[in-house]
Amino acid sequence: LPPDISSPVMAPVSSVMGEIMFIALKSEQHDAIELKSIADWVLRRRLLAIPGVAEVIPNGGQTKQYQVLIKPERLAAYNISLKEVTEALRATNNNSSAGFYIESAQEYLIQGLGRVHSPEDIGKTFVALRGGEPVLVRHLAQVKLGPAPTRGTAAHNGQAAVVLGIQKQPGANTLELTARLDEVIKDIQSTLPEGMKIESHIFRQADFISTSISNLTHALRDGAILVVIIVFIFLASFRATAITLVALPLSLLTALLVIQAMDATINTMTLGGLAIALGALVDDAIIVVENIVRRLRQNKQLVSEKQRPVLQVVLEATREIQGSIVFATIIIMLVFLPLFFLTGVESRLMQPLGLA
Repeated sequence: LPPDISSPVMAPVSSVMGEIMFIALKSEQHDAIELKSIADWVLRRRLLAIPGVAEVIPNGGQTKQYQVLIKPERLAAYNISLKEVTEALRATNNNSSAGFYIESAQEYLIQGLGRVHSPEDIGKTFVALRGGEPVLVRHLAQVKLGPAPTRGTAAHNGQAAVVLGIQKQPGANTLELTARLDEVIKDIQSTLPEGMKIESHIFRQADFISTSISNLTHALRDGAILVVIIVFIFLASFRATAITLVALPLSLLTALLVIQAMDATINTMTLGGLAIALGALVDDAIIVVENIVRRLRQNKQLVSEKQRPVLQVVLEATREIQGSIVFATIIIMLVFLPLFFLTGVESRLMQPLGLA
């Protein structure tokens, strides 16, 4: 590769689908360079240390850069080329070992500390010797802190900010990871310079999951109440109503066990499939029980000599209607069968719904 290109590295195992949270770092007292520095060297590193986090990508702000602004007239005056200055700068900012010094059975490490810590240190870099006098970088250029070329920008609620996208590792639990992130973000907030604030309620995948579960819970509750009322009105029997309602939790439990056995997960699509299936389950249960109740009532109206055993009436009433129920259910299943022939992203999204 060309010398100015870094060596290839393995990228984290993550994707846009795993982007579970956006947070924003903003302040009215600090400039864009300070915000980006805190985001890169404090916030990002703390978040990457959380188990389950694959990548943290900051956007916006300005990256701090040590800038050497060459003055061409100075280069000409000292007869120094730009290449000489570049090589001198490249050679500086290094620590080096100089071996050991041994005295009285004591060994001392000798180390040359050449790391720069400020623009002034860069300005003291030796470039060349002219007339017996050393020419330093500060004689040829202005050294200062400044922003690197901007690559994109970010804002939160119309205010410039550094926005960080947090991506999770495959298999990590979104709700548990979000809870850990909230704890760490709260801890980081207490250590930030005064005036800096972390906004963590921008985009949270956990909110969508919680909302979906809440909606499903409300739908199950409202549906159960309506089923109880309507079934009782038509059957006028607490026992028949209770028998009908038993089909719902048992069927859902069976479906969840099958989903677990197939290594599938409970997600928005599988929950949607279960919600759709509830309607068919209630229909089947109501039709069968209603027919049984009707046949039992007719059996009671007969004279005692012609009345048949209760179990026989129940069995015959069930067989009388089971053909229609089975074929109606198969027709519903056939409607979802094409979902299993989809490929790509559509397959990953829709097949869990069809399975559930």
